Parts: sequence; structure tokens; C-alpha cells
Amino acid sequence: MRGRVLQRESEWIKRVRLTLHIALLGVALTFFIVYLKFPEVFGRLPASSLQLSPYKVTKVEGDLYGHSPREGYNFIKVFLRINSSTDISYPISPGFFRVRGSDGNLYDAEPFSPLFTERPSPLYIGKGETIDSQLVFEIPKTVEAKNLLFERR
Repeated sequence: MRGRVLQRESEWIKRVRLTLHIALLGVALTFFIVYLKFPEVFGRLPASSLQLSPYKVTKVEGDLYGHSPREGYNFIKVFLRINSSTDISYPISPGFFRVRGSDGNLYDAEPFSPLFTERPSPLYIGKGETIDSQLVFEIPKTVEAKNLLFERR
């Protein structure tokens, strides 16, 4: 009698485990499908969703917008246009923008850049929206800005 009870419990445990495995597989599959179908939900955007068009870079000697560069550094202003083709509003922050210098290093945008100070915080860009503004970067005086990079991190 005890052997039958243990056998029934063992079969019941196997069924529960199988059911849990099927449920977990279903959740994982759903997550994967949503991940591929709605990249914005997970912070991924297709490369063509935001188009950055920098059109002018100027070096600034001295203070800028009430901020002073560190010793041996200058500020640069990058004038740019951002076009969005995303299906949802997309948050933008200073940490998403970087400049690659002629020394190969990456430099982050300053939070006091007009792109962020002239608009409500947090900044969102929606489908079909275009923003013309400026980003400010602090780079060494001996370095030239080579590329503007955008990466959500």
C-alpha cells in the first residue's frame, strides 16, 4: 500500500515538473517573440529609427553656459538634427551620445547641453519628430572630434 502511494506521488511530481517545464518554455518563447517584435520595450532600436545629422562642430575656449572645462580641456559644440521614425516616444539622455576623438577615446555629452536644458526633462522624441539642437562635449585641447555616436546604454 505504501509503495503505491509513493508511486502515485512520484508520478504526480513528474507531471507537475513537466507542466512547469512547458509553462517556462511558453514564457521564454513569449519573451523572445516580444523581444524581436517590439525592440523599443527592451531598449533596443533598429539602427534606422533615429537618424543623427551633425552639421557643424565648433571648439569653445573658456566657459560655456556657466561651466568651466577642466585644465587641459576645451568644450566643443556639435550642432545636429535628430530625426525619429520610431513607433513610440523614445527617451534620450546625455549618456546616449558620445564623440570619438582623434586619440581613439570616447567622450560623453555634457548634461548642460542645450539639447537637454532647452526641453522638458526627461527628453522624449516621438515618431516623425525632428529636433535641431546642440550637444556639448569636453575633450582634451590636443584632440579633434571625429565621430558622433549614439548608443542607448
